[in-house]
Formats: sequence, C-alpha cells, structure tokens
Amino acid sequence: MPQQSDYSDKSRLRDLEEQFRAVFHEALDVIFIVDGTSGNILDVNRTTTRILGYERDTIIGKEFASLTPSESISTPEMMNDIRIFDGII
Repeated sequence: MPQQSDYSDKSRLRDLEEQFRAVFHEALDVIFIVDGTSGNILDVNRTTTRILGYERDTIIGKEFASLTPSESISTPEMMNDIRIFDGII
C-alpha cells in the first residue's frame, strides 16, 4: 500500500505541472521546447503560433533550425544558448 507521502508527492508534482503549463501557454514570449539531441521541436506556446502564423501541430516535429536563417544559429553564442537550456524542461 502506498504511503501518504507518495500521494502528497504525486499531488504536488501534478500541481507544479499544471502551473508550468499555465505559464508556458499564457506567456507573452515566444517559447519553444526543443529536443537537445535531434533539434526537433517538441512543443510551442500560443504566442509562438500567433507570431509565426502556424498551427501548433504544423510546428511540432520540425527541426528548430528550419525555422531560422541558417547563419543565425551557427554562431557560437547561439549554440551556447541552446546548450544552456537543453534538458532543463
């Protein structure tokens, strides 16, 4: 039988996930969640779809690099920024 703390830990995790989803989808900033290994887009928020003019399902699965001019992501500074955020979410 699960311990009481198991239930409270799972409940807390669900609450945090709901908070993350709300912040993610309602943020006024463009936010991509990108797989750090493949470079494929895993998710985007509503602002991203509004600004880019694409439906969410159209963006998900694309390579992040395909949405930007190739020279903009090839700079060492940009690649470093991508690596810094890789795996946080």
